[in-house]
Amino acid sequence: MKIIKVNDMMCKMCVMHLEEALKKAGIQGSVSLDNKIVKVDDQDVKKAMDVISKAGYTPTI
Repeated sequence: MKIIKVNDMMCKMCVMHLEEALKKAGIQGSVSLDNKIVKVDDQDVKKAMDVISKAGYTPTI
């Protein structure tokens, strides 16, 4: 698993938005508001970062 930081995720709606975007892209992962992170499989990191960016957030590794 790889951890992607999403510092501009602020609320439960952000979590739901990211979960839906990842699911739509076929990426399995978990989103944590408390830690402001998204965990995805190593092979999905690039695609997940693109999805997170397109959803309006700033992903960092």
